[in-house]
Amino acid sequence: MEDVLKLINEVVVSIRSKDNACSYFSQEELNKFEFMFELCLNIIRYELQLSNRLSDSTADAMAVMFGFMALEYYKKDYPEVDKKCEALFNKLIIYNEKLSKHDLRRKIGLKDIEWARFYKRTISKLLLNNRVD
Repeated sequence: MEDVLKLINEVVVSIRSKDNACSYFSQEELNKFEFMFELCLNIIRYELQLSNRLSDSTADAMAVMFGFMALEYYKKDYPEVDKKCEALFNKLIIYNEKLSKHDLRRKIGLKDIEWARFYKRTISKLLLNNRVD
């Protein structure tokens, strides 16, 4: 798991060190996505450290975040960041059986309200119960 945690840190560093002026998206839109992405990465990191697995809800969020959003924001403008994200996603798949079998129930889409609910629910569980679902 150490290599996965290291790769999470490398993804964060590559996101923070890229030239934001190269983005097709507005600075506000890019900043919002990256805020959400880093929150998701922190949840992933904590769940892995806590239980050596990813909860179904986090795996679902991860699938949307990596499979749609990161691809959209990074593939064209930041291919090096996209490659790091893809490598990380491929390493994370093994930490959730439903994700690896493509058997998640897709409760999180692209709407901000769905993400707000996910973060509220997940962070509350992690902080209050110190465990994942």
